[in-house]
Amino acid sequence: MTKHIFTACWILVICILMQSCGPMARLKRADKKYDIGEYYAAGNLYKKAYSTLPVSKKQIRAYAAFQQGECLRITNKPGKAINAYAASIKAKYNDSIIYLQYARVLHENSNYGEALKMYQTYLKAHPNNQIANNGVIACQKLSEWQKMICRNTKES
Repeated sequence: MTKHIFTACWILVICILMQSCGPMARLKRADKKYDIGEYYAAGNLYKKAYSTLPVSKKQIRAYAAFQQGECLRITNKPGKAINAYAASIKAKYNDSIIYLQYARVLHENSNYGEALKMYQTYLKAHPNNQIANNGVIACQKLSEWQKMICRNTKES
């Protein structure tokens, strides 16, 4: 009888340990790290959670990808944030802020055409947002300047 109780206790301990290592537990730990400003650690946890979540859990995967993108943007890694935001959009993240943040990192990486599209997508839901309006103007001006510089370089 005690052998069965001992075995049952071990199985219970193993189940608890496995549960604490799952993707949902990682997301909770990542959220806590994010809330206290530990963005680098949170980003790594979001990345691990995203990669271990099943494809069927689209909204949770989209959330994990978005949060990973936020951590990468905040820690000044916009090139890597682009991939995370793109994954979040692909998974149909249900908050329009994704378009603004994606536009910001595209803009920072000199991808002005795509950034302009994302700013405009965000502005459809939030037409008075000053950050997005400024982003549109900046992308348009920067694109003009790039074309002008290219023309001047070819003429020289």
